[in-house]
Amino acid sequence: MEFAKSRGTDPHAVEAATLTELMKVVAKSKSLLKGLDDLKRKRYEHAASEIVNIRNVVMHPVRPLIRDQESVRKLAGALQTVDELQERVDELVRNK
Repeated sequence: MEFAKSRGTDPHAVEAATLTELMKVVAKSKSLLKGLDDLKRKRYEHAASEIVNIRNVVMHPVRPLIRDQESVRKLAGALQTVDELQERVDELVRNK
């Protein structure tokens, strides 16, 4: 953020937020959750944690993402959750 300011730009705080921070903001906002088709907070928090976990494994590979059939099932479920959230966000953006 300091680098951007030194170049004469003033970035929005969202631009400097991490994925985890953005997911927490949504989880704490009733209006944002309502915008996501009245997604229940617990379901959203579960989905968000799956997304963050996948991101962490991919970005910091200490062990393989896929180890056995169960890890394939978990990854498939998490990716389905990501897809569902993306569809809800797309719909929300289109209707604004």
